[in-house]
Amino acid sequence: MRWYRYAVIYLPRDGLPAMPRGYSAQQLTPDEALAIDGGTVEEFRRNRMRDGMTCLAVHNRKGVCVAAAWIGAADCAEDDVELTFRIPAGTAWDTGMWVHPDHRLGRAFSALVAALGEWMERQGVAGSYSRIADYNIASLTAHRRLGARMIGHFSVLKVGRWQWCAQGHPRLIRIHDGKRADFLLPKPPSP
Repeated sequence: MRWYRYAVIYLPRDGLPAMPRGYSAQQLTPDEALAIDGGTVEEFRRNRMRDGMTCLAVHNRKGVCVAAAWIGAADCAEDDVELTFRIPAGTAWDTGMWVHPDHRLGRAFSALVAALGEWMERQGVAGSYSRIADYNIASLTAHRRLGARMIGHFSVLKVGRWQWCAQGHPRLIRIHDGKRADFLLPKPPSP
């Protein structure tokens, strides 16, 4: 039996920080994205490429990759559970935010969020949705400081070959039958 609990947030593009001095962002090619560790397993990175997402890497002035994230302007199939996030038009979904442990007390996270904001600006999207484990207080707090708004929570229970979603539709599915639950995200909240 596995139990998953997530908070869903919306991060508006307006008000995101500018790229801090000494940092730069780069959109990675598929081969570069597969080569970067980024705190994820290779299957995760392949799934993000399958979903048409872009991998952004942030480098410090020494050229060292200190952070990475995935972002895309299309629905996102969750890896942990059989669920697809359906995003509204004009928005994006970001996932897999990673900051190298040696750089978590510096400006690497701010640089990563700035890179996401630059990508959103180029794509003409108003903001980005994402999900965070609801017990990850450090991440929720950091996002809240950047202006993220809580959209809601969702829970998923997996028992054997069955999955039950508190908020998805359908709520009950048999795993490995190729079915996924859909989580329809609301339009972005007003400022």
